[in-house]
Amino acid sequence: MARVGRKPTGPGDSKGSREFFKWIQDRGLTQTKAGELLGYSKETISRYVTGERLPVAEAMYKIEKLADIPMSHWHES
Repeated sequence: MARVGRKPTGPGDSKGSREFFKWIQDRGLTQTKAGELLGYSKETISRYVTGERLPVAEAMYKIEKLADIPMSHWHES
């Protein structure tokens, strides 16, 4: 059976991470599907959600347009 993807395990400390986690959860998405919508790998999405990595400006912009999460929220606790 093919892997479909996995749901995020928990958000990072930034407001952006928490909002992105909630957005993914509220829509019943997996990290894989969220990545497909944004044009990024599931690993990259996981790093953004867990706070392991801060999205680059282009990714923040794409997330803002898709999920209505302001770019500034990635820098807020």
